Amino acid sequence: MSTGFSAQEALKSRKISSEEATRLFDNLEPVSIEFMLGRWKGEELYTGNPADGILETTGWAGKTFENAENVFPLVFFTDSSKTETFNVDPLIAMSPDMATKYAGKTLGEIREVVETQASKARLRMVEFKGKVSATMIYDNLPINDIFRKIDDNMVIGVMDFKGGDQPYYFLLIRLGNAQ
Repeated sequence: MSTGFSAQEALKSRKISSEEATRLFDNLEPVSIEFMLGRWKGEELYTGNPADGILETTGWAGKTFENAENVFPLVFFTDSSKTETFNVDPLIAMSPDMATKYAGKTLGEIREVVETQASKARLRMVEFKGKVSATMIYDNLPINDIFRKIDDNMVIGVMDFKGGDQPYYFLLIRLGNAQ
């Protein structure tokens, strides 16, 4: 790690350079599919990526991993009370026209447009940067989220997407087990 870098402080503040996030991620242990099962609260890591803040401002709650075949990659809050959630179809939410058509709105405000009851991803063990770890593979997008263990209740994820110039890092904090 670089001089003056504290992983714990960076994780607490959720601000870290992309280079430091990459070093942290690379030094962490992989996780199994079984480890990832359950509900996870999502938090963005601010690394200077152009996408920083988008998930948070649109009401991102986290991810749900029911089993290896049924994953809800985008779970959002219904409103600012942050008590209820719903599953979002990433193919719709990440479509190019969504940002302009619904600028300034949370996904809870356009729930009828983006909600899904169907799983939109799956988990597989995939090698990434020399380690085999649980990886969420989106069904209809060229995106994989690879996870590494911070502790028994927290992982760091990196979004690996085709054509992406800069890695996008995020945290998941365990909320409960899959039913």
